[in-house]
Amino acid sequence: MAAIMGLLPMLLLLGNTLAEETDESEETPESRSEWGREYGDYNFAGELFNRVGDILADDQDFVVSPLGVSQALGLLLFAVGPQSAVEIDGVLYPKTENATGLAPRHLLQSGELTYATVAALRPDIYIDPGFLKEAAELDSYVYRTHFGQRDIKPFNAFLKHKTQGKINVGLEKSLGDYNPANRLLFFNVLDFKAQFRYGFHIEKRVLVARRTLAWHGFIPELRTRVVALGLKESSADLLILLPMRKASIYMVERKLRTVDVRKLRSRLNITLMNISLPKVDISQLLNLREPLRKAGMTTVFNKTTADLSAFKTELPLDDVIAFTKINIFSQGINAGSENTTNSEQSAQLEADSFRASVQEEKPLQFEALRPFIYAVLDSRHVYLMGRHFPTL
Repeated sequence: MAAIMGLLPMLLLLGNTLAEETDESEETPESRSEWGREYGDYNFAGELFNRVGDILADDQDFVVSPLGVSQALGLLLFAVGPQSAVEIDGVLYPKTENATGLAPRHLLQSGELTYATVAALRPDIYIDPGFLKEAAELDSYVYRTHFGQRDIKPFNAFLKHKTQGKINVGLEKSLGDYNPANRLLFFNVLDFKAQFRYGFHIEKRVLVARRTLAWHGFIPELRTRVVALGLKESSADLLILLPMRKASIYMVERKLRTVDVRKLRSRLNITLMNISLPKVDISQLLNLREPLRKAGMTTVFNKTTADLSAFKTELPLDDVIAFTKINIFSQGINAGSENTTNSEQSAQLEADSFRASVQEEKPLQFEALRPFIYAVLDSRHVYLMGRHFPTL
């Protein structure tokens, strides 16, 4: 404890100058010169985020798992011919940058991560034994189905069984495109759970943390302030990207194609802060056929060019479907219920307040009570990424 207390003043000193700044004063003439710059850091997560946002209403909340989608595309790579493989590779590695991650067996230990990738196909379609082997090595599954509505409940049970009961998403109400016209779908569901390192309490339906420590900085090329909140027993953080008041969330979204969110954490400083966040609670099933087509994957979805060699069929791929959820509340992300550990949460807040109060500096204010973008990530993977329009 003595070592920690001795280190704290040094850490807080790094945020001293930031604590005196206001939201608008961070836009300096030097930073404005960066607004139009093309950074060229193309990345799969930013591209996917933009393509999904393009097919949804401008003011619609959404969440997607770049890691989960890359897992589905990684499995699809073993099912297609050379042309589709080149297109998938171009989506996953835009302009030779690193993808968000493919092989689940190489994932870092970050919170509680549960996922399932499934190739669902009709019983009469041939499956190459080599594809079955590759699917097993990728911890993925093959599921035969007639795609009738009556098949959704067994499919949900299949997912629950394969994940030892950790995934039970109730697809009966959300999987509307699961119908007899389908022949082949690739499906991914990913669930990430973690508790905040420093928790929040609730004031008027808003998550509030006073005099807490967080990582903070201004990213001029995105015209955003960024806060990173640490997660317990995890290498991952929750990033909140709050556009400056003169910048729109859509401007930030476009620039995320060329600014890799995985690299933002290294550009932030530890800072004493007062933070206010809205709760975020969304479960989303996304049909990714159109976003992936617009990103460059066209051959596999075209009935005249489809090259699904692992199935010896000229039928096109019907869709790539991803199911993702996020619940940001006082304890963390998808991490239990609000009332399960109130005493533990209070103790954490008290300890955090004690550590932060040893410095009598003014905390920096950060209120994400207008539209913002968020991401749960570490230096290698983007687990969840979405946007939120608060309705407080």
